[in-house]
Amino acid sequence: MVAVGVAVGVVVVAVGVVVVVAVAVAVGVVVVAVGVVVVVVVVVDIQIREQFMNESDIYNAIAAIHSAPDWACFPDVANGTGGHIRRRADAVAMSLWPSRGLILRGFEIKTARADLKKELKTPEKAETVAAFCDEWYLATPKGLVKDLELEVPPAWGLMEVGDNGKIRTAKKAVPTDAKPISRVLLAAILRASRKEIDHIEENYVRREDIQGKINAARESGKEDAPRAAQQEIAVLQRYKNAVEEFAARTGINLIENGWQDYSTQYAEALLVGKAMVGKYGSGLVGMAPRIKAIADIVSNAHKELTQLLENK
Repeated sequence: MVAVGVAVGVVVVAVGVVVVVAVAVAVGVVVVAVGVVVVVVVVVDIQIREQFMNESDIYNAIAAIHSAPDWACFPDVANGTGGHIRRRADAVAMSLWPSRGLILRGFEIKTARADLKKELKTPEKAETVAAFCDEWYLATPKGLVKDLELEVPPAWGLMEVGDNGKIRTAKKAVPTDAKPISRVLLAAILRASRKEIDHIEENYVRREDIQGKINAARESGKEDAPRAAQQEIAVLQRYKNAVEEFAARTGINLIENGWQDYSTQYAEALLVGKAMVGKYGSGLVGMAPRIKAIADIVSNAHKELTQLLENK
């Protein structure tokens, strides 16, 4: 009996171990599966951002927080003009108040992971323009940069643009001792500002022009309103005449209270009458004498029957 009890105990323990192992394996598989799903979702989300967020979107977000009168912001600023061009900053913004430091801030915009990796292999190339800036920032869609410490150079900052178009600073740039702005860089900044002014003049309407169009529309409305009112009055008069004629012919006054309760019946009766007249109009006129003759025969038969009954 002792041997049997020991054997049973061993079997129970073995079964318990198998169950525990099976449960652990199942839980592990579920955890791995959930982890894979999370990774896939994150990768897909980043790919979607890469696909639908372009450099213009990033620049617009940068310009929104570097706007006048506190800042001047320009896209695509080279390190010089003509044959001096070696490198470009995707955006440059300058603080315009001496009390706030007159900071010159440069930006490198990246919207694709592959392009970001390529840029980070040789970050020193940005120094052609970054050397003249007090701060240098990498600007990307949110989530494009995986690791701030490993992927963003130590002195660089990082700004990320979310799905709502708002930009936030994920890492502040380290202020540097910027070189004095050279004349070729100054010429490049002024050229960029001229391009921005041309873009604004081409794509935006001046306030004076808008006001002029409003005034012209107001004057046109003053001239057109009386004519439009007369046309509406004429339409209403035709409706009024039709209602009055309908009342005269049918005895039904559509203006009186309560007619709405029978509007469906009126409409159905009119439709039936219209259909009958349209289909049988000529026949009904021809049948009138026959109907009268039949009525006379019926009337005479009634008289004769009445006399027979009285004679009995």
